[in-house]
Amino acid sequence: MIQVLSHCYGDYVEQHLTMELPRGATARMLFPDEGIPFQRQPRGPITMNHLRHLLFNLNLATPAHAAIWAAALTAFWGCRRLGELLLRSRSSFSPTRNVTRQAGFSHSIVNAHHVISFHLPWTKTTGIRGGECILTATNDSFCPVTAMLHHLSLNNITDPYAPLFAFRVDASWSPLTRDHFLRTTGDIYRSANLDMVLGHSYRIGGSSTYSRLVWRRSSS
Repeated sequence: MIQVLSHCYGDYVEQHLTMELPRGATARMLFPDEGIPFQRQPRGPITMNHLRHLLFNLNLATPAHAAIWAAALTAFWGCRRLGELLLRSRSSFSPTRNVTRQAGFSHSIVNAHHVISFHLPWTKTTGIRGGECILTATNDSFCPVTAMLHHLSLNNITDPYAPLFAFRVDASWSPLTRDHFLRTTGDIYRSANLDMVLGHSYRIGGSSTYSRLVWRRSSS
């Protein structure tokens, strides 16, 4: 599967999908919603329909909603767990676990697409060794690069130790917590009668979407 992804999208995809996989990793580890028995209650994936309703109901001119939209697309297209991007609570910040404004973005052009990446100090699979979060521009309404740059511009917070997805509140700022994110997005999904999802659902949905895109490309 990884060879197919690399053939279709080049070295970027191979790097993106293999950098955190342990030796002997398989496609099942890459796409966890395909054929693996769950040890606990299954978590449905985020779909493009979820994202469409989310975009329609958020006001991206407001700092909090801009942060939520950027976090959602980062988790989805970056195939990341919310716990790797957001704080559990306002008082739970740790520089060894939570990504901050001083993460340091790198920019490149890959296959004519703007790519940004930044370092995560902690991930579930690597612990404190961390990993890179890579976002590739989709050049549409669901572009993670556009969402991230808009968030950073609107929430122009100079404190280098502020969490990456912190947003402005009057003259100060507030961290975007996992509960705040799930509460806001959950209300939107419920009002649209969509399947309820959890934090891990963004990673599952992003991985599934990548696999479908590659399958269509390789079949054409």
